Amino acid sequence: MEERLILMEDIQKVIEYAERSGKRMYNAASGHYLAYYKPASVTYWVEYTPQDDGAFLVHKAYSHRMEIEKGSAI
Repeated sequence: MEERLILMEDIQKVIEYAERSGKRMYNAASGHYLAYYKPASVTYWVEYTPQDDGAFLVHKAYSHRMEIEKGSAI
């Protein structure tokens, strides 16, 4: 995460947003959740698993700055 310039605070915001809003995807095969949050020009993605003690285990985290316009043809 350090080499990708993703801070622990960024990951916490993604998970807090996902848990509060319910906007997350569940992968039944892995048991992991995948969520994203875009507070500004960067979108942060986190794959995580809630733990029994209320903590979260982060499996992957990445970010991107790509913008996709609705209705764009590829």
